[in-house]
Amino acid sequence: MVFKEHDYTHVLFGLGVSIEEESLLDTYTLWGTRFSFSKIWHYAKSPEGKEITRVVLSKYGGWWSVIKIVFSLIPVKIMVIKRCLRMKKRWHYHDIKAEDLNKPLYQLREEYNIHLLSIKEIPVDRYINSQA
Repeated sequence: MVFKEHDYTHVLFGLGVSIEEESLLDTYTLWGTRFSFSKIWHYAKSPEGKEITRVVLSKYGGWWSVIKIVFSLIPVKIMVIKRCLRMKKRWHYHDIKAEDLNKPLYQLREEYNIHLLSIKEIPVDRYINSQA
């Protein structure tokens, strides 16, 4: 179930699936949602979670490369944290009500006071472009 919940946050916070956007989404999850660390940890240790981690590490050159990407995003992550602190309430990562899934996206973002990063603020594919 954690994977579907994760996908919901991609839509809610307006982020794609580049390595940079995944890292920013982690920050949104930590600061802008109510989540169960144990549920996420359990998923990460599952065969499916381990396979996703293996694929990401393989694609980006291992743990050290991924850590460098995460640290390069600190200025944007600070912007994300500030936006999360201004939210009216935190998104319930695991206990999403059916009525919330049926609301228009703009209404959810207004209800939670979610302000998306602009395209210019998201450094998509910085890592891939720097490797060329």
